[in-house]
This record gives sequence, C-alpha cells and structure tokens, in this order.
Amino acid sequence: MRLKNKVWDIIVNLLLSSVIVPKKIRVYCYRILGMRINTFSISPQCHFKTNKIRIGVGTYLNYRCFFDNKADVEIGDHCAIGMNTLFTTANHEFGPPEKRAGNVIANKISVGNGCWIGAGAII
Repeated sequence: MRLKNKVWDIIVNLLLSSVIVPKKIRVYCYRILGMRINTFSISPQCHFKTNKIRIGVGTYLNYRCFFDNKADVEIGDHCAIGMNTLFTTANHEFGPPEKRAGNVIANKISVGNGCWIGAGAII
C-alpha cells in the first residue's frame, strides 16, 4: 500500500469514521478531502477507498457502509442506505484459463433519487 493510501486510510477510515467524531465535523472534513457530500447523515464506521463519491441531499448512510470506489459512485437525493452495504466499482476482465481474473477494471455506480437499499446489499 502506497504512503498516500495509508494516510487516506488513517484520516478517512480510522479517525473521521470514529464514533466520537460528530456527523457535521465528519462531513465537513470529507468535503475538504474532495468528496461531494450534500447530507450530514453519514453514520460512523463507513469506509471510503477514494474521494470519488457524490451523495445527494437528505440521503442517509447507516453504519459500516463500504465504498470500494475506484470509479465514481453517485447516490441521489433522499436515499436510505442500510448498514453493511458494499458498493464496489472494481471488477476483473476475463483472463486466460491459467489466470481467470485478468486486469482490474472499474465501472461507475449510480443510484437514483429516493432509493432504499437494504442492509447487507452488494452493489
């Protein structure tokens, strides 16, 4: 893991995601780090791989949502995201028989306005 990734992980996924950080402080810091977040309803222990995220007005992220966001993740306005939801933009191309998991590819995720995603979902 590169130093930049380690620093991001410590700041975003250890310090800012802590239960002792107030939601408004958490969101202000996320915004400073380049995340486009338009809600203050982000619960503790959410994990963000990068700042490639946009979260709409009135959207609620419950505890322990995980964003493997190598590509953009956009969540619309007034959505409810259940705890332990995984958003993964990473995948692999099909490789040859001796190594089926080929090169890593990333695809954008878009969740429309007003969506409800239940706990433990994988997107």
